[in-house]
Amino acid sequence: MAVFLTVATIELIRVPGSGLATVAPMFAQQLLVGLAVGWALGRLLGRVVARIRLGEGLYVLLIQSGGLAVFAVASVLGGSGFLAIYLAGMIVANQRRHVTVDVLRVSDGFAWLAQATMFLLLGVITDVSELLAVVNVQVLVVVLALMLVARPLAATLCLLPFRYPHREIAFIGWVGMRGAVPIVLALFPLLAGLPQAPALFHIAFLITLVSLLVQGSTLGTAARLAGVQRPSGSVALSSATLEGGEPPREVVQFRVAEASQASTIKLAGIDWPEQVRLVEVCREDCIVAVERLQAGDLVTVIATEAALPELEVLFGPPAPVGELTLDPSASIGDLFEYYGAPLPADADPGTMLTEFVARRLHGRAAAGDRLDVNGLTLTVRQAGHGVVRRVGLRLSPDRR
Repeated sequence: MAVFLTVATIELIRVPGSGLATVAPMFAQQLLVGLAVGWALGRLLGRVVARIRLGEGLYVLLIQSGGLAVFAVASVLGGSGFLAIYLAGMIVANQRRHVTVDVLRVSDGFAWLAQATMFLLLGVITDVSELLAVVNVQVLVVVLALMLVARPLAATLCLLPFRYPHREIAFIGWVGMRGAVPIVLALFPLLAGLPQAPALFHIAFLITLVSLLVQGSTLGTAARLAGVQRPSGSVALSSATLEGGEPPREVVQFRVAEASQASTIKLAGIDWPEQVRLVEVCREDCIVAVERLQAGDLVTVIATEAALPELEVLFGPPAPVGELTLDPSASIGDLFEYYGAPLPADADPGTMLTEFVARRLHGRAAAGDRLDVNGLTLTVRQAGHGVVRRVGLRLSPDRR
């Protein structure tokens, strides 16, 4: 959308007499062709990746070259190459089978290299003297208006229909996406030879720089104030997808956390989730046979994706002090009755706790999300694809 608006504005300036009648057909063509090409070629590329057998390093080249082909075809047909490649990437990512984490890591490295190269080129193009020349009261007013009014207002208008919590909207409005993209878009008027294009470029550069320094440096504080901090990271160190078999399985390595469930009982007494097999235990860089796990051990298992959340709980740290870990299958009626809290008027007492939390979070539950309901604070401790698997409970002081 940003690319289209920039190009459309340039065309309106360059072509006398042009207006909405000129821009609207171009927008429709960019949107429809981009969606069609991205969907069709994305599904095709996903099938190729799923069926073909190559060396691990060649999958990276296949996906990268396929993405460039999607972008090129969409652009040649008059569609949005950016929309097409974005859609194709999502389709391929959700269809992948034997494309391992290593391929994703290499692709991530390519992305960082591209960003570094882009910033280097922008630094070469930027004239420091012209950048200082655009620093004035009017430009600073524009910076403040974008940071404090335009971005929060846009985030609110776009996210309210999807019932995002107000604290999440406030967080997105303050530290939303920013970086080199606005500066790259400011290059378009330069390439088109518009009047005052150098001044526009340096103003965009200055706005982005101030936004990065001010809003970027306060990201941690904003996350704490909005209550959107994620809990401690996963205890899973690495994983690799195995080919063949349904459902798909992974070899996953976990590091046993201090005071975890797995370290409090004998290894033979652990109640493993379904379709999970222990492969080895590594202690002090040696594969060992042990009767009981201890903190720091590396445990390798073969498991399905559905079993990973239970393994995270098994090997992960205990719940925070003052928080109770609830049975996911418990009903909210029993929970609220036990703690003497009134049941929400719109809730069915027979609803499972995890379903209740997921519904209240509009199907977008993520680890760390909180719900305050009639004196009970419910915290999502484990979730995936909108499904809540583990919930923690804290009581308000008057209910302890």
